[in-house]
Amino acid sequence: MTRPFSIDDISRYERITDVAACRVSDRIAYCVESVHGDTYCSAIWIAGDEETPWQLTAGTALETAPQWAPDGGSLAFLSDRHGGAPQIYSVPLRGGEARQVSRLPHGVQSFMWSPDGASLLAVALTEVAPPEATRGKRRAEGVHVVTEVPYKLDGAGFTLNPRAHLFVVEAATGEHRQVTHGRYEVRHAAWSPDGQTVYYTRTREGRLTHRTDIWAVRQDGSDMRQLTEQVAIVQDPQPSPDGRCLVFAGSESAGDSQTRLWRVDLQSAQVNALGGEDLEIVSGKSLSWAEGSDAVYVIAARNGLQEVARIDVVSGAYQTLVAGQRHVSAMAMTQDRLYFCATSIAEPEQLYACLHSGEHEQQVSATNGWWYERTRPDVRYESFVVQTDEGREDTVWAWVIRPPQPCPAGPLLLDFHGGPASYVLLAYASHPYWNILWSHGWTIVAVNAVGSSSFGRTFCDRLRGRWGELDLPQHLAVADALHEQGAHNGAIAAAGKSYGGYLSASAACTTDRLKAVVVSAPVADLRSHFGTSDSGPYADPYALGGSPWEAVHTYDTLSPIYHAPRATTPVLLLQGMDDERCPRGQSEQLFATLARSDAAPAELVLYPGGGHHFFESGRPSYREDAAARVVDWLTRWLGLGGAIE
Repeated sequence: MTRPFSIDDISRYERITDVAACRVSDRIAYCVESVHGDTYCSAIWIAGDEETPWQLTAGTALETAPQWAPDGGSLAFLSDRHGGAPQIYSVPLRGGEARQVSRLPHGVQSFMWSPDGASLLAVALTEVAPPEATRGKRRAEGVHVVTEVPYKLDGAGFTLNPRAHLFVVEAATGEHRQVTHGRYEVRHAAWSPDGQTVYYTRTREGRLTHRTDIWAVRQDGSDMRQLTEQVAIVQDPQPSPDGRCLVFAGSESAGDSQTRLWRVDLQSAQVNALGGEDLEIVSGKSLSWAEGSDAVYVIAARNGLQEVARIDVVSGAYQTLVAGQRHVSAMAMTQDRLYFCATSIAEPEQLYACLHSGEHEQQVSATNGWWYERTRPDVRYESFVVQTDEGREDTVWAWVIRPPQPCPAGPLLLDFHGGPASYVLLAYASHPYWNILWSHGWTIVAVNAVGSSSFGRTFCDRLRGRWGELDLPQHLAVADALHEQGAHNGAIAAAGKSYGGYLSASAACTTDRLKAVVVSAPVADLRSHFGTSDSGPYADPYALGGSPWEAVHTYDTLSPIYHAPRATTPVLLLQGMDDERCPRGQSEQLFATLARSDAAPAELVLYPGGGHHFFESGRPSYREDAAARVVDWLTRWLGLGGAIE
């Protein structure tokens, strides 16, 4: 017998956070994260061809980033099991206790085995010298001297000191030596196939440090050289097995959040885009080379979905291997099989396996057994033709989630995605209130309106400088089309986070179509966002056609704060107090304006220590509280009577 989803399900949900393939056997290691009390722990699991998955570590600490030793006989991973920052541990597959390998003062952020298994390449924080202008001067304890932009990062706070650099850690002894030095930061690193060279990404030095480049250095710290310059943001360098080239994810403009594939010829030093201009890949160490160095496997974003594809490195030819109405979130390859994690609106995240061709797919993991005891919605990914104020028609795709039938037409929730150069996310953690609402008769619609990425460059770029003007009418047009179909009763609410928070705030302040809105971590005042956000100085000018002094009219007219005095729609604001992406001042400005005008009921909820992603991955009790407040607010203002648990 099924029953509705509830707030408590947030703490029941298990996430697969990392996958790592063993090249010498058909085995995969993956991490399963779960809630313990008001924090998270994770356990490492092992699976393979015709092997029942089994748990390797106890799951009483946060253990992540498993990496197989080259001989496949042991596994290294990051753990905070002894308190403090994560360190590298190693455990033999034949059994035995895990051994702590690294003892770096500030812990380890990421690592990778050397090809010979004798050492590990680690990215770790270390103290760096202060800027030249401040050296030798008396300074009070705790004073921050800022000379560069950006100087902070959401989830990390101030990044002035210490900074991330490369270290080589001896596997047998744990002894380490620092390879890179300076006021820049290292982000990603990989060994060359022969283990003599390290390829890494690092920030630039100077006033504007947001741009990143790929560099190479010998493992002893000598022969340091820069490999890229024209690509503004680079990630995940992966050298080919034959050592002739490397591929990486990157964007030509620093403010561009769409990531495409690039190739560096290591002999000629030529850098070229790989694949068509509309190819968008999901970055995050999901690039895998074919053994013959003739192709690379990627997770690609296409038409609001995430799939596994094979890209020919000479021709750029694209071949879809794993697709469907779902999001593939991680992948890894053994000699014979392709393993990947995937989730959909109706299914929790699971690990799957198939052949390299994508054939003979089968489920490997068995997490979230409770999910299958809940009510299941009617989910459709539908296209809608909508009119625009440009005198044209657009075809937009929307997820339409109807409650289980039979059910009379109830209210509609318009859920706006972030970005705006992104698309609707399918992960349960991003919007657990969906499940609760559809269990109680709501219809949910989430539209990939103009400005969404994965539908081609032209479609995405049209929203630059037109935030809210082009996309909000498309969301409302889809809501109207669904009303004509009888999918809802005409009562409409809206919710969104980040850019979705911007759009829900804009809707509340510029239209009377909505009965209530939920605004999470929004952009409310574009001028102040430029100067206070960790990404504002470069992301906002890219998205809005210039800086605040170059595009004054755009920054003013598109800011919800300037329309807020006329708002009458009830607004619930949810905000992490330590959010550096859309700082809390954005929510505070909007709330203060709504409160001062006294026309729209408004409530501001602040979560101590919460970053930009507190709703998805913050403290479990805060996530439950936020989801409950969303449901309560919408239920209250749409006049639905009793509370939903």
